[in-house]
Amino acid sequence: MKVNVRVLYNQISFILCASILYSCTEFNVLTLSDHFEEERNLFAQKDSLNSIISPIFLKIKKNSLFISCNDVNSNMLYQYKIPELKCIDSTDTKGYGHDEFQLYPVFCNTQTDNLYIWGYTPFEIREFDINNFKLQQKRRLFLEEYESFNQMHIIKDSILIYSAIPDEFAIKKYDLINKKQLGKIKIKRDRHKETYFYKNRGWVAANDSCIIYAYVYKKQIDIYSVNKFKK
Repeated sequence: MKVNVRVLYNQISFILCASILYSCTEFNVLTLSDHFEEERNLFAQKDSLNSIISPIFLKIKKNSLFISCNDVNSNMLYQYKIPELKCIDSTDTKGYGHDEFQLYPVFCNTQTDNLYIWGYTPFEIREFDINNFKLQQKRRLFLEEYESFNQMHIIKDSILIYSAIPDEFAIKKYDLINKKQLGKIKIKRDRHKETYFYKNRGWVAANDSCIIYAYVYKKQIDIYSVNKFKK
């Protein structure tokens, strides 16, 4: 299967910048030149799953592949053992019960081995340990209010970094323990209403040291210090 790396442009850029610029200063701008673009040959192997699913998000933790689905008539969270791709659990349906999803499962990114899931309610993130392929709930973290939570990252144990786009063009930092906003980085918004084509639209990645904003329509990545959290 022949793939143009241009399609994977942002994802590759995240990995490069996170590893090279881990100890970044308050703010940096990285302009990407054309030598980042090249073609590679990728070879894929097709494996059949033993169930019919409609995946929306994927997350790998401790030799398990977790798949989030948005199917009101079926389970919404699947767990597969890898590399065998054997389904070992499927659970949690749509509803308003204690262990049901009012919305749908969204995985938060983290550098730990624990699994963080938003979606049981609009105001809650649950953290799970994974022991012998079993999910064990560790704690529940609560949000003060509901807004657009996109590209969520949990850093420093209980700090949430996320994109509030499209409702608000900003990257936000939130303390899940004390339930308060710690700051935000505003991003300039275009005047037209087609949010998908805003020239400053981008993707957020974060670790305990840096926050990265990679532009979709620009050859540019902004890098912020987590501690300073300012441009």
